[in-house]
Formats: sequence, C-alpha cells, structure tokens
Amino acid sequence: MAKPVRKISDKDFNTLIEKAYYLTNQEHIHADTKEHDFEALKQVAAEMGIPSDKLEEAYQQMLQEKEAEAARAEQRKRMWMWIAAGVAVIALIVWIFRPKTFSGTVQLSIAKKLDATTYLPLEVTDTITTTSASFFVHALINGDYGEAVQWELHPPNDGVPFQAEKVSYVKSPKGMVAYRLFSLAPQMPLGQWKAVLKIFDKKVAEKPFTLVKGTFKTQITFTRGVDNNFRALQNLNGYEALTDTMVLCHVTFKELTANNIFKVVWEYYDPEGNMVHTNNLDLKPDSETYYAYSPMMIDYRSIQTGKWKVKVLINGELANERSFDISTGNADVALTTGMQNDKPVNRTSVFKSASEVYGYVYWPKINQRKILLTWKVKDSKGNIIRNIDQQLSNKGGTDWWAYRKVLEANEAVAGNYTMELWGGNLLMAERNFEIVK
Repeated sequence: MAKPVRKISDKDFNTLIEKAYYLTNQEHIHADTKEHDFEALKQVAAEMGIPSDKLEEAYQQMLQEKEAEAARAEQRKRMWMWIAAGVAVIALIVWIFRPKTFSGTVQLSIAKKLDATTYLPLEVTDTITTTSASFFVHALINGDYGEAVQWELHPPNDGVPFQAEKVSYVKSPKGMVAYRLFSLAPQMPLGQWKAVLKIFDKKVAEKPFTLVKGTFKTQITFTRGVDNNFRALQNLNGYEALTDTMVLCHVTFKELTANNIFKVVWEYYDPEGNMVHTNNLDLKPDSETYYAYSPMMIDYRSIQTGKWKVKVLINGELANERSFDISTGNADVALTTGMQNDKPVNRTSVFKSASEVYGYVYWPKINQRKILLTWKVKDSKGNIIRNIDQQLSNKGGTDWWAYRKVLEANEAVAGNYTMELWGGNLLMAERNFEIVK
C-alpha cells in the first residue's frame, strides 16, 4: 500500500533543507555539482514523505544557504590573513627599531653570593681564592638588551678568554641584571684577571679581580665513630690491629662556599709510602662548617703495622694530611717455665736444658674473635725448630689469653733462641731467651 502524502509544515521544510545540506556536504565527490544537490534533496524528501512540488523551493533555499556559508568562510579567511599580516608587521617594526648599540649605564661586581629574590650581590670581592668552587660575575644594567649581553673572563698575560655559554638575564628592583656563575678549574692561572661585559659584541665595561692561591681550612680527626650530628666521638693517634676493624678519618671542613660542589679525596699510605686505599666524595656543603668521614678496613691477617699517613685533597689540591699508627696493641707476652691457675709461674729469659719452655700472651679488650696464633721458635741461625698454631681463649668479656708449651725438656741444646708470636701475618711480639746446661 502506498505511503500517504502528508501536508508539509515549516518545521518539516526546514528539516528537509538541513538534512539535504548535511548529506551533500558529507559526500565530497559530488559536493560541487548542482545535479547531486537536487538528487540528494529528492532522496531526503521521499524518506520524509514531502510532496515533490516543494522540492524546487527547498532546493533554491539550500543553494542560498550554501552561498552564504561560503561567503562567511571567505570573510573569516581574510580576517585571519589580516591578523597574521599585522603580527608580522609589528615583529618587523620591533626588529627594525631594536637597539643596536649600548647607550645605558652599567655597574659591574664580582660576587661570592647573590640574593635569591632580587639577584643582587650579597657579598662582593676583588679577590678569588683557589679554595672557592665558583664565583659570580654580575652586571646591573640601565636598559634592556636581552640576548645581546655576553660575559668573558680574560686571564693574565692576554690568554684565551673564557666565554660564558649562557647568561642569566633577569629584572631586579634596581634594573636589569646580567650574571653568570663561573666554576674554578685547575688550569686557571693565578694572577690578575678581567671580567668583560659585552653588548652587541662590543666591550662596554670590565671589572678586574685577582685569582690567588687559597688554603682549605680542614681538621683531621681519627675516631671509631660519629654522633648524630656527624661529629667525631674520639680523637685517636692510632689503631690496634687486633682491636679495631677500621680506620675512620673524620674531616671538619670550614669556610667552604655553601651549595657549591667540592671533589674530596682521601688517600691512605702504608708505612712504606705506598698508597693502598682511597675514597672520594662529591661534597655539597649546606653551611660554612661541614663534616665528612672516610673508612679504611683493618684486616689483622694482612695489615701492615707501623706509621701510616692520610692525605685529604679538595678539587685536586692537598688540603691537609696527618699520620697515625696501626700497632699490634698492648699485649702482655712472656716466657715462663710453667703455668699455674692460667698465670705464668715465673717470667724468665734463661732456661735450663731440663726445663720446659712456655709462651704466654694476654690481650685485654680486643674485638677479634677468631685469631689464629702461631708460636715460632728459632735457633741462633734463624732456623725454625718449632711452629705451633693455636686459637685464643676467652678470659671473660673482651679479655683474651693463650699459653703454649713451645719446647719440651731436653729438646734443645744449650744456646741462644728467639720466640716469635704471630697473629695471622702480623708479628705480634718476639722474645729472646737462652738455654743453659
């Protein structure tokens, strides 16, 4: 049965135009042909049941809407073209009339610190020491010159200048500020320098300053530990190989420039002058007094006893050094003819050939728990006639002791002998004795 044709309303008429307009704009392949526009309109009208006598009117109105929209699009395009042209003209005017020469005033300074808010110097100087990690070159400029501002450092004797790759250019309460942080380098020579300010590649002002040899203020302390504020708990002259497990070299740094980075190196030298251990640290102090420490492990089985030395270097320069001892400790070592209640019966260096010979050792307050002792007896020619290993025994708490029969009765002929006591590779003690008939 055929679909009835209903009378068209204004609302349906407008809907017909909108749908056909949308359909013809979506199908781009025929968007510019009037035949396609009319066919699209007929398709929509058939779907909506709109009489064919209304098609021509709707078609003409749709064409008028398309022409109006095209005119509006062209108007918008021209407007944006004029805006873009205006921006380009303004930029060209700014570029043409930009300042090409420096005509203002400038005030230069060398500063150790800048205020973080105003960018003005807090501490100015004419002398920079090699112990400073860095310094500021600062210019207060009357006038705005932007990227045309440059800084250079000219070394003594007209050497090759150091040029700042980037200059910080900011506004301060007193005018424009152009500053640059320069870091000291080991290759920078001592003497009279010049900080040169350039604007448009021309020198407008210079500020002389002197680079001099500085001395780092450091204090070395040897300790076994630090407190919660990283201060040394002791001030030792040395360590004991069987009591201490590490050397702790504590350094108090004074008058370092806060928030600059300092390369700190600890070098440890054994009694023969060989550097056997090193530690390094990138130090960034947050105050003018700062604490840091470096450990070196002590292994009684391999450590050398005697006079050691530690050197502290900052940025490659020797800041301080100090000697310290590593010893075998305060052991009580003796020879005796016998033991009673774990104590020597007598202490002697002369034995009859019919007597037994005992070695005795007592260590108070040592931390090592597994020390292997070795008793060695040598004759007058250095030949080892006895070699005995033994573990230490605990005498209560941290006190340790040991004794051992090193010669049986009538085992050795009359003559001179030496008893050596070793702890690992450490010669802990030696005692000379004589056997007589």
